[in-house]
Amino acid sequence: MNLNELRLFLGELIQNSEFASKSYFAGGCVRDFILNPAADINGDVDICVELSGGGIALARFLQNRLQARELVIHKSFGTASIPYKNLQLEFVATRKEQYFAGNRYPKVEFGTLTDDVLRRDFTINALLMFIATGEILDLCGKGLSDLKNGIIRTVKDANLSFKEDPLRMLRALQFTLRFDFTIEENTYKAMQINAPALKILSRKAIQRELHKIPKNKKSEAKQLIKNLGWEIISLPF
Repeated sequence: MNLNELRLFLGELIQNSEFASKSYFAGGCVRDFILNPAADINGDVDICVELSGGGIALARFLQNRLQARELVIHKSFGTASIPYKNLQLEFVATRKEQYFAGNRYPKVEFGTLTDDVLRRDFTINALLMFIATGEILDLCGKGLSDLKNGIIRTVKDANLSFKEDPLRMLRALQFTLRFDFTIEENTYKAMQINAPALKILSRKAIQRELHKIPKNKKSEAKQLIKNLGWEIISLPF
């Protein structure tokens, strides 16, 4: 099942409900669909809902209709997930985030669709697909062009983005190597400047991102890590 097929299926289920005009696929599933529309989707599918409490509400709405065997709710984050076939559907209300020094985990509150886009890490991951129609939305204005041109660029100011969450630097690294993309100049400089912030990350979090780098990109990864001045980072393979 590709993303458009899932869209048509879910679109029928939520038709004529309060969720029909407020639900969007978001993040990596949209990025990957644009890169390869016919590809089957696997793993997580992120769905954001522009309604207060909408993520949990939509998950509950769909649980019975999908006959999902379980529903997991995280009330403090306003998120929920249900399994469907080989997929994990992840639901969240659109939100805005406030970060505090030394803490990767933000305070969250309900926000607009634009707020939700602006909190995301990179422009290529800030694209949305309106479930009702399949329309692709690029609210940050650079996601589609960066995806077409193979550019990794933060949505907001790169220094601010990496100070908020240093893990984003490792995500930039693995996306660059996985997709053969290029890191935008200001984003690259910020990855060098903010290298010391990598120290606050747990070993588990670091290894999780590094394991996403293809093994045939080992030499490129080592060189890029060296060029960035990331002395504390070592590859797990």
